[in-house]
Amino acid sequence: MLQYLTLYSLTAVLVLTSSVLALLLSWLWLRHSTLFLKRKSLPPGGMGWPIIGQSLEFLASRPSLASQPFIERHSARCRHRRYGDIFKCHLFGNPFIISTNAKINDYILRNEDVLFQSCQPTRAHTWVLGEKTLTDIHTDMHMKIRDALTDLLSSDKSKGEIFDLLQNMMSTKLGSWQDQFVHVQHEATSFVLSLLLKCLLGHSVEDLELEDLQALYNESKNLLAFPLNIPGSGYRRHAECHRRLITVLRKRIDEWRTSKLETYPDFLEILWNEEQNGNLKDNSNLALDCLMGILFHGEETTAMAMTLIIKFLSESPRALDQIKEEHAAIYKRKGKAKSLTWEDYESMEFTKNVIKESLRLGNVVPWVCRVALQDVEIKGFIIPKGWKVLVFLMGPHIDGTCYHDPKSFNPWRWKAIGNDSNFIPYGAGLRCCPGEKAANMLLTIFLHLFITKYSWQVVGEDDMICFPVMTFQEGFPVVVKDVKDADECLILH
Repeated sequence: MLQYLTLYSLTAVLVLTSSVLALLLSWLWLRHSTLFLKRKSLPPGGMGWPIIGQSLEFLASRPSLASQPFIERHSARCRHRRYGDIFKCHLFGNPFIISTNAKINDYILRNEDVLFQSCQPTRAHTWVLGEKTLTDIHTDMHMKIRDALTDLLSSDKSKGEIFDLLQNMMSTKLGSWQDQFVHVQHEATSFVLSLLLKCLLGHSVEDLELEDLQALYNESKNLLAFPLNIPGSGYRRHAECHRRLITVLRKRIDEWRTSKLETYPDFLEILWNEEQNGNLKDNSNLALDCLMGILFHGEETTAMAMTLIIKFLSESPRALDQIKEEHAAIYKRKGKAKSLTWEDYESMEFTKNVIKESLRLGNVVPWVCRVALQDVEIKGFIIPKGWKVLVFLMGPHIDGTCYHDPKSFNPWRWKAIGNDSNFIPYGAGLRCCPGEKAANMLLTIFLHLFITKYSWQVVGEDDMICFPVMTFQEGFPVVVKDVKDADECLILH
């Protein structure tokens, strides 16, 4: 009897073990099949070496103005596979999907917080800029802060103040360029950073404080170029400047909270009012991170746009002559002493086209980064949940199917094109840049004051670097001369 019970027990154990093993094998087979099918549906492209992926290839490709060799090379390799304008790769420790297709880009950008979410491309960006920049906060919190920033920079109430502030600060800045050897990008960066600090921290910020903040900020952002603590890399100096910058900004924010010295509705006051109304939790890191993010994204892009416009006009005498005529006519009509009005600004049609074409060809923001919130099917491909997506805004801008002769500077093309869905230098959807109108205003005022009062001569050639940010190696040096009147403005360059 005991033998039968033992045999029965062994049989039961074997059946149970076999059942568990069968279930486990079935689960593994199903999981493998799902991963296989998902992998089979991924866009074409390789993943490079283990761990480092294709990061070294990307960094060595030396992207330049209107050219991204890494993107172009991988698109060409994948072109035989249904779509060459979407492919997979592995960069900076993450699997990426890269899209250069205008329709795919628009779909991704307009499904923010539904299928995709804004994110930083690398951990270095999060470390330097903070975890709660406008890029990193989402849903209602993002909308409240974005609306506050848009109101500060672009509302009917504030645009008059910003318009006057821009003219006064720009006139003073350009006056310091007269009869000087000037590195345009460096000087433009200094100007934009000062402007942003005054707008965001308040007009009472003293010039010496601005200089200190600028010096600390310029050292801090170098961490993005090489965020590794290697002897001789300058990492420790950059990191120390970053810590000091954070300390100074936090002190300024805390002082403002306790004293409320400012009386006009600047950015910090808007955040304060939201907190008082219970819409935002009291969090100094939120204001601090937002400040860092706005400084980085606003300063780099706007200063580069100013520099590129001067570069393109220097290389296009016909465009330079026509824009001189437009601004000289306004200058003559108004007289020497009068400032620009909003009506003058609205009337500058060719200037608007020059700015559009400079942004299209210059691509000061070549891409933005998103992360998939779930498995997303696009054009028959699967973008897996958790994968990052580089939305290559530059792709359609230099695509011959979107623009005729796309790598040529041709501001006259916009007279025929008008509004264009392929043209998204400021992004699209919920994450469209809140400073778009203010940036266009700044670029227009800069052009008017520079063209009507000064002439310039480019000094030598200057190569561009496009990673981690777009920059001229020498800052685009020029010699600036004074122009005596509007008539001389038409003939001197």
